[in-house]
Amino acid sequence: MISDDEILRSLVHQVSKAAMSGSERDVITYISRPLWKLWCHAVGYPEDSEPTQWLGLHKTRRVYGSETVVLKSDLLFSVSFQSE
Repeated sequence: MISDDEILRSLVHQVSKAAMSGSERDVITYISRPLWKLWCHAVGYPEDSEPTQWLGLHKTRRVYGSETVVLKSDLLFSVSFQSE
């Protein structure tokens, strides 16, 4: 099983890499429902949480600040890229 720490490091690295020299808020992340639930667990959100729009650091539920879209799938995957 993947540890919470591994999930955090991997997804934060993915978003940071996509942001390059910009902000994490300039990145969009597509993430499968199972991986989103693992992310939520790792960061202490309820696992049935849905992503939110940018509301600030403490009220926002997103993958490391990126715009987050949860996709219906049984697979574990995510992809992040700089939005236009």
